Amino acid sequence: MRIALTCVVISIILTGCFNFKRAPMKGKDTHYETFLVDEGITQYFIKPLTYTSGEVSFKVDYTFRDSVNSQSFITCNYSLFTPEKVSVEQVIFHTDSSSFSAKNSERIYLKKDEKFHYRATSDIRYRNLIQLLEAGKTRVQIGMENTNRTLTPEKETKDKYTYMRANLLPVIPQPNEN
Repeated sequence: MRIALTCVVISIILTGCFNFKRAPMKGKDTHYETFLVDEGITQYFIKPLTYTSGEVSFKVDYTFRDSVNSQSFITCNYSLFTPEKVSVEQVIFHTDSSSFSAKNSERIYLKKDEKFHYRATSDIRYRNLIQLLEAGKTRVQIGMENTNRTLTPEKETKDKYTYMRANLLPVIPQPNEN
C-alpha cells in the first residue's frame, strides 16, 4: 500500500513538472518580458518606449522570437498621441549611424480621449532593432500629412535602452549569428 501511494505521489509531481508552463519573465522594472512559446523558442516583448516633442508623444513596442535572423521582420506596434487628428504616413527611426523606416504600417484604430490616439502595427527588420538597442542616441521622425515631426526619447526611455543594452542584447541572437 505504501509503495502504491508513493508511486502516485511521484507520478503527480513528475506530471506537474513536465506540464509546467513558464510564467513570463520580466526584465528590470518590466522593460521587457520573455515567454516560452515552445520547446527551445522564446518570445520577447519590449514594453513601450516613449518619444516626445511638445504636446506630441509616440510610444513604440517590439515583439520577436529568438528564432529570428538579421533579415527577419519583427512586429513594431506604435501609438501616436496628438492634440489634433492626424494620419501617419511614415515612421523613420534614426540612430547616430543609421536610419530606417517602419514597413507595412496598418492603422489599428484612431480614437479621441484627452488627445487623439493613432494606433498602428508595422514591421522592422530584426537587425534594425539591434541597431536601436546598440545606439547611444535615438530619435523618431513621424511623417504626418503635410508635416514631419522629430521626437526624442524621454529620460526613462534612455534608461530602458541602457538597461537593455547591458542585459537583453547579450542574450538575444545577434544578426551575424543566423
